[in-house]
Amino acid sequence: MCPVHTIAQIVGRSVATISRVLARLGLSSLRALEPKKLVVRYARQAPGELLHMDMKKLARIAAPDHRVTGNRRDHTRGVGWKVAYVAIDDHSRLGFADASGKEGLGCGVPASHRGALQSPGGQVSNV
Repeated sequence: MCPVHTIAQIVGRSVATISRVLARLGLSSLRALEPKKLVVRYARQAPGELLHMDMKKLARIAAPDHRVTGNRRDHTRGVGWKVAYVAIDDHSRLGFADASGKEGLGCGVPASHRGALQSPGGQVSNV
């Protein structure tokens, strides 16, 4: 049996009345009656202890294609790719983004900007 019907039987009122009262209180759905799930968040103890890195390949566009101009003869070959790198420190939430034409292991965060993501005198220990 539905909880609204159960409450209506116990209280001795109609189901419509109980539904209206529960809706007014914001308790009209079963989801509202269940306890909220606790969100588990974590953060490292020191800056530079954990660095989140991500990369995304982005196509470079040289000229508008036929989808833009409407002329099927306007066809351009791919010019290449740019790679966007993003690095975020887990403790301080300090972030860095860079777009480069290279893709590979050593291309993630340039050496000149790694210092900005590290704690003073510390080093990045986990990536």
